Amino acid sequence: MMRVLLAVCFTQLILGCAKQTTPTGGPKDEEPPQLIRSVPANRQTNFKGEQIELVFNEYVQVVNAREQMVIVPTVGKKFEAVARKNKVTIKFNSTLLDTTTYTINFRESIQDLTERNPVKNLKLAFSTGPVIDSLYIKGTVKDLMKGVPAENFTVAIAPLADTFNIFNHPAQFFTLTDKKGEFAIENIKRGNYRLYAFEDKNKNLKVDSRSESFAFSSDTISLTQSITNQTLYAIRLDMRPLRLISAKPIGNQFLIRLNKGYATCTIESVFKEYNVQYDIPEFSSLRFYNTLAGLDSLPVRLVLTDSIQTTLDTTLHISFNKTSLQKERFTLKAQNMGYVENKQLIKGEIVLSKPVEQVLYDSIYIRADSLTTIKFNSQDFFWDPTYTIAKLNKPLTKPLDFTVPKISRNISNQQRQRLPAQTTGRTTLGEKPDVKQKQLKPFNQLIIATGAFISVEEDTLGYSSETFSVIKPENSAILLVEVIGSGKTIVQLLNADYKVIHESLLKKPRFDNLQPGEYQIRVILDKNENGKWDPGNYNLNIEPEKIIFYTDDTGNKKISLKANWELGPLLIRY
Repeated sequence: MMRVLLAVCFTQLILGCAKQTTPTGGPKDEEPPQLIRSVPANRQTNFKGEQIELVFNEYVQVVNAREQMVIVPTVGKKFEAVARKNKVTIKFNSTLLDTTTYTINFRESIQDLTERNPVKNLKLAFSTGPVIDSLYIKGTVKDLMKGVPAENFTVAIAPLADTFNIFNHPAQFFTLTDKKGEFAIENIKRGNYRLYAFEDKNKNLKVDSRSESFAFSSDTISLTQSITNQTLYAIRLDMRPLRLISAKPIGNQFLIRLNKGYATCTIESVFKEYNVQYDIPEFSSLRFYNTLAGLDSLPVRLVLTDSIQTTLDTTLHISFNKTSLQKERFTLKAQNMGYVENKQLIKGEIVLSKPVEQVLYDSIYIRADSLTTIKFNSQDFFWDPTYTIAKLNKPLTKPLDFTVPKISRNISNQQRQRLPAQTTGRTTLGEKPDVKQKQLKPFNQLIIATGAFISVEEDTLGYSSETFSVIKPENSAILLVEVIGSGKTIVQLLNADYKVIHESLLKKPRFDNLQPGEYQIRVILDKNENGKWDPGNYNLNIEPEKIIFYTDDTGNKKISLKANWELGPLLIRY
C-alpha cells in the first residue's frame, strides 16, 4: 500500500512540474514580452512553410487568438495558435496562396503569464513570393449620426474587378479599428479597390445590414501610392428588400408585419365608400381596425417605401375575426406640456393608444380663473397620419400666469381644504367623497372632459387634467448658431442622448426657451436640397449625406447651457 501511495505522489509531482503555471512572488512584472526571433522573419520572402513560430524573452500565453489575431488575407477561423513556455506556434491548416504578401496583427493575443501584459504593436509580414507588397491605407471610421469614433470595426478592401458583394462574401483583406476609430491596412499591392467598414457583431466577416452599422467609400481607391487620411462614416441602414412577412386578423384587429421598417405608407381602399383606419404599433408593422360595418373583407392597395427608396406595392384583403373579443383599453398620455411665457404659447403632445375617429374640441379647455376659459379648436391640433399623435400649439392673445395655482373665491373653506386631494383623484383618509367635490375643476390645467376623444372602436376616455410647465426667460437659455459654407444645410439641436430637440433650415438659427442642460449641434449637408437627411444607397453607390458637429477648440461636442443665458453665435464652417 505504501508503494502505491508513493507512486501516486511521484506521478502527481511529475505532472505538476510539467504543467505551465503562473510564477508567484517577486516584484510585479510591468514589462511586456519582447520578440526574440520568428520563423519566418519579418518581411521575409519566398516563405514556403506551413506554420509560424515566435520566440519571446519570457513565458507567454495565447488569449482569444481567433478574435484577436488579424491575418490578411484571411486564412479562416480554423488556424491554431498554441503557447508552450516562451514559444508560440501558429498552424494555418490550409495552404497559403502563391506570390502573396501576408500580414499578421497580433493585437493583444500574446501576453505574459504573470500580469497578462500584451506584446506591444506586434506585427509580422512575409511573402510566399519574391516581393513584399508595401502600400497601405490608413484612416478613421466614425459614427456619422453621433460624430464619435467607431471602435473595433472591421475595415476591408476588395479588388474592384471581383464580383464581390459585401453582404454575401467574407472579407479577405481587412483590419480592425482601435479606440480612436483609426485603422491601417498594410502590405497591399497596387490596384483598384473598394473600401468599406462594418461592425461584424457575429464575426462572419460579412456585412449584416439588418443589425450592423457599415460604411463605404463611393470612390474607387486607385492605389498607386499609400493613402494616409481616409475617413469612412458608418450608419445603420437595412439594405434588405422590403418584404411582407404576414397579414392576418389578430384579436379585433388585422395585423401586417414586414421584415423591416418603412419610411412612407400609402393605403387605398378599393371600395371608396369604406374608410380604412390604422396605426403603427411597431416600426415594421401596420394595425388595421374594424370599420367595415358588416363587410366580410375589404381589398386594400398597400404601397410602402423604405429609406433606400425600394417599394412594396401589393393588394391585400383585410378581414376580421367573426367573434368580437374584449377591446383593448383606450388610453391617453400627455407629454411636454408647457406654457412659453415670452411667446404666450401653449404647446405639448397628446398620444392616444388608438386612432381617433372624432374629437369634441369644446370638451378641451383651460380654466385660467373663475372668469376666463381658454377654449381649443381643430386649428390648435396637428395630427399625424394615423390620428394617434396630436401636436398641441395654441397662441394666446394675452399673457396668463400659470405659476400660481388659483382657487375660486366661491369655494367653501371645507372644499378649499379638500381641493388638493380631489384634483389628483384622491380623498383624505377617513373622508367620503361628495358630489360637490368631484365637480370641482382645477385652474391652469388642460382639462380633457369625458368623451372628448372617440376612437375608431367607438370607445371614449374618462376625465383627465394635465399640468403645464412654465418656460420663462429667466429660467431658460438662448443659443445662437451660424453655419458658414455653400449649399443648403439642416441645423439640428440635440440633447445629450442625441435626440433632436429643434431643427432649422436657416444658416443663422436662434434656439430660445431652452431648458438648462447639455446640448449638441449637428449640421446636415443637404446635398439634394430636399430638406431632410438622406441615408444613401450602397446598391447605387451613393454615400449618405455628410454630417458635421460643432466642436470647441478642444474638440468637445457638448454645449452646457445655464438659466438666463444667451450663448453664441457658435460658428460652424464646412
